[in-house]
Amino acid sequence: MTFAAGSASDTLSIISLVVGVVSVVATIGVGWFSIWLSLYFKREADAVNAKTLDLLIDVKTDAKIVSSIMAGELKSYGEASRQLMLGGKFSGTTGTLVAGDVSKAPVQSSIVITTPANPTQEGGSDAVSEQRI
Repeated sequence: MTFAAGSASDTLSIISLVVGVVSVVATIGVGWFSIWLSLYFKREADAVNAKTLDLLIDVKTDAKIVSSIMAGELKSYGEASRQLMLGGKFSGTTGTLVAGDVSKAPVQSSIVITTPANPTQEGGSDAVSEQRI
């Protein structure tokens, strides 16, 4: 088989044309695939975003409920502490005040310090001294 002088360049031209067309088709295919892939990931991200938003709304609602309950509890604790410190009476573990008005409560404080009569003496002595401040 003999080749003419012009046939080798024609064959090379045809191969170049085929490779160019395949390259263009592959580029378009990869482009469409990348567009489809980005749209797919966008849809997935939007779905996750919607679920996250629902969870955040639930957390926000729960936080409001907890904070509203805790605010009342802290207010009651503060009132009870003030009443107790200023001479009011406090009933057990219920957290309710029995009597006393902060504006009318008598302010009295006394601290009793009990120490052994002879601090150098080790045990055996029941003698104590009291000091009121």
